[in-house]
Amino acid sequence: MRPMKPRPGAQLLTVKAAACEYGLPEGMLRDLVHGGELRAIQPPGKRRIFIVRQDLLAKLDQWVVPTIP
Repeated sequence: MRPMKPRPGAQLLTVKAAACEYGLPEGMLRDLVHGGELRAIQPPGKRRIFIVRQDLLAKLDQWVVPTIP
């Protein structure tokens, strides 16, 4: 399998690219996908899954800790 080139701004990210770009562990992203908390795309006949960038950003927004005034 050939290595994927980074594509800034791409709508779909491999788990590895998402982990690298957002500083999250790959295992955590896979757990979120398999637990149904994060939507992913798997093209027919392919093993690789792709995370939808907008869904990942929405999940990260949910995790933001509110500031205390």
